[in-house]
Amino acid sequence: MVQLRGHDFSAEVADLVRSCAAGATRLPEQAAYFSCCLQACAGFTFMLTHADSGVGMAAVTALLPAVVGAVMRMPLPGDSESSAPGDVSDAAAYAMLTVAALDDGTRSAILSDPAVAALRAAMQRRLLVHGGVVAEAGEWWMTELEEERGQVIGEVTLTRLEMVHAAVVRTAPFDDPRVNARVLEAICRMYRGEGMGGASRSYRVAPTFIPCTSALLALLEKNPTGDSAAWTLALCAHRLDAVLAVLAAPAGGEAGGEADLKIAVSVMSALVSMKRHLADDAEALLGASSKEELRVQLSRVGLAATLDRLTRLAFRAADLAAGAASDAAVQDLAQGLAGIPTLAGVMLYDMRHLIGCGPDGGLLVTLAKRAVMVTRRLHELEGRDGERELLAGIVGSLLPALSHGMNAAQDSELTGPESASLDAVAFLGRSACLLVTQVASRAVARRVGVTTAINLHRVAMMNALDYLKNSLSSAVGRYQLSAAQVLALQPQRLLVAAYKLLCAHDDYATLMPHLLLPVLVLHTRTEPELRTRVHAAAAALALPPPLVMPLAEVAFKDLCVCANAACTSYGGRAEAELPLKRCGRCGCVRYCCAACQAADWKAGHKRECKARDGP
Repeated sequence: MVQLRGHDFSAEVADLVRSCAAGATRLPEQAAYFSCCLQACAGFTFMLTHADSGVGMAAVTALLPAVVGAVMRMPLPGDSESSAPGDVSDAAAYAMLTVAALDDGTRSAILSDPAVAALRAAMQRRLLVHGGVVAEAGEWWMTELEEERGQVIGEVTLTRLEMVHAAVVRTAPFDDPRVNARVLEAICRMYRGEGMGGASRSYRVAPTFIPCTSALLALLEKNPTGDSAAWTLALCAHRLDAVLAVLAAPAGGEAGGEADLKIAVSVMSALVSMKRHLADDAEALLGASSKEELRVQLSRVGLAATLDRLTRLAFRAADLAAGAASDAAVQDLAQGLAGIPTLAGVMLYDMRHLIGCGPDGGLLVTLAKRAVMVTRRLHELEGRDGERELLAGIVGSLLPALSHGMNAAQDSELTGPESASLDAVAFLGRSACLLVTQVASRAVARRVGVTTAINLHRVAMMNALDYLKNSLSSAVGRYQLSAAQVLALQPQRLLVAAYKLLCAHDDYATLMPHLLLPVLVLHTRTEPELRTRVHAAAAALALPPPLVMPLAEVAFKDLCVCANAACTSYGGRAEAELPLKRCGRCGCVRYCCAACQAADWKAGHKRECKARDGP
């Protein structure tokens, strides 16, 4: 109870609170006074939740229903421009923060009070309005006044808006999937700066929503819907982006630690949850009435763009970790996000008939860009420290993601405005072929474990060979590569790497039955001498030198991607959002910054750059 020198003041405070609503009704000219008093009492009740003893919580349970009841009964002031509306709004904010601070049992009991339940519903509707999401008409004048002004009301409410909304999410019943999706949409809109006046400015992407995300993940397990899962992923991406921005800042910051690991776990959990519920009848499992409805939902949320953004964030985290080997928090965060590219690729493939990558290529371009970078890095680390570690990351995450992305991109039914451009598909295919060639040649030298190599090269190498085979067929409409673009895949090197891979271990020969080479390799099992000679010849066989093709004939001129093979810029939500500028001389390639242009010029663009003939 609220005690002073042994006297219990709970009843007196509760009576004071009740008199505020009654007084404002009888004496409207004094509404500002009564509203200020109510705000003070609500703030006092919230402060009691931080009391160390059970006395404070007992006082809270006694006072909170009275505070909430007074808030809901406070009339609309005759002078709406006075301070009264702001004080009532702040009293409601303190009340919601108090409810959210209670333990589960106490909160459940408090929410059974009709006035508290009514406030929660009203605050949920306010959250939607703050986020610019159309909400059904309500009975509380506060929300209508905010809609009329186009501005969030209340100083405390505005400065703590993210916390207030988090309290609404934590106390929501989650019994209507459609409402849940709209709440998530409103939150994401405020993070994007698309909310009501003042709402977006007060959102700071603080760790407030970490526990909310956990609650939403639990909801997805019970009643998964496509749009709710997609909005949850988008929300996680906003938080993760802010965390990485702080970690990358020269002065550092307070990011890192347990909170950031929780957001990594939340992202992975949401991806795994959504993937698990995907099946042939995905539209039923994800709460939609038809495949077309689910397609519309996921397109409106922008799931494909979110998968691309999450993958780029995972790559950013990995690059930060590579430059901060002694920072345990950064290392743990990067490790927690390492599985995102593979899961994103799997989801893109599983949902290839529901979501596309957009005309700019989206996830396909991001994966291809990463493949180009690590291919170059492998070449630089040939036989040196760090090569095995890099190979482990490629084999464990990037190659599976590339394989799933290629499978999705090569699906002939992936058409329409959301399908990726042919240049994006070709860029992914070329990048994958060049990377697989490098990794396969190292598997021969046993720099990759045999079991891992068998399992992954069965997919990666076969996908690369299939892509090469299809690229040579003019009957396959998704490819349409010129002769120069086919040669840019370096087929002579890929085929030699495949042959070396087959000869490196007997089990490899059973993985590629569509090749003629396995016949010879399998035959050597019964001919020991022949086997020895074939394996020795394969091991000694060097990869042929790469073919040099004119840049103008092989460049993807219309593709938005930085041409610097060493580029590690993943700052935009998509590659196309980077400030890309064409090379002013040849016009064949683009760069995200002057540093990347200078680096690529030294790395070889100087030799291949030729002035354009026309404008």
